[in-house]
Amino acid sequence: MSWLRIRYRSKRDLGAQISDVLEACGAIAVSTKNAGGDDCFDAASPENPEWTEVYVSGLFEHGVDPERITASVVQQISESETQPVWIDELPEQDWMRAWSRTCRPIRITDRLWVCPSSIEPPVADAVNIILDPGLAFGTGTHPTTRLCLEWLANADVSGKHVVDYGCGSGILAIAAVKLGAARAWAVDIDPHALTATRYNATRNDVDGRITVVASDDAKVERADIVIANILASVVVSLEATLTALVCPQGAILLTGILDSQVEPVCKAFLGKFEFERHRRQDWILLVGRPTER
Repeated sequence: MSWLRIRYRSKRDLGAQISDVLEACGAIAVSTKNAGGDDCFDAASPENPEWTEVYVSGLFEHGVDPERITASVVQQISESETQPVWIDELPEQDWMRAWSRTCRPIRITDRLWVCPSSIEPPVADAVNIILDPGLAFGTGTHPTTRLCLEWLANADVSGKHVVDYGCGSGILAIAAVKLGAARAWAVDIDPHALTATRYNATRNDVDGRITVVASDDAKVERADIVIANILASVVVSLEATLTALVCPQGAILLTGILDSQVEPVCKAFLGKFEFERHRRQDWILLVGRPTER
């Protein structure tokens, strides 16, 4: 079996946006590398001044339409900012093993780390999430994932109920329960994400406290913390669903939001929550507390 790889060269600050578009187009894996070398992208040091330009690569199943994918990137980013583009076929190989040879543990905070399974966690008594890339996204490198992980690590989640809406790999639900949450619901529309979350929850010995459900038939209880790390347009479309899930004294975390998208998202939730903003690069995390209802 072969795979189709679509690779872009762009300015560093556009790398995350291109990654998001490739993911939305169905890439089974997305990687970002320094255009001046082949270092593995590690969001623990995103301000590295040597990374002025990056290669962003999306790996797709053979048979996809590359013109559709490149058109989506151009629509979101612009053609002048995403040139040149390379499209080639790659033979089958052990992608997870190749990834683990080059990537390293990611420190979220002193208390929380994300570690590939091939490497011994550097801080044995920290909260270590064991995670490898696979069919679903979320290994702690993307700024929005890091924003949510940092918030969870610094919050008191002990005994809380958490909903991770758009769970991807399940990393946020797993982090929540490993940090002390009593229970988490991991919700996604993508069956690959549900499979990946179940696998990762088992690997991290938290499957007994995480309920994995498809979003189209989700039976989810109201929660103390509701997280939606998805695209801004999807956050807006899910306003009623997400709002209904938050307990009166709870919190809602909305991200996948660029700076330019904050106002439309806040407008959609107007009168429901009071938001504070957290930033990493061009990405915003909105943390909301319910207004009196």
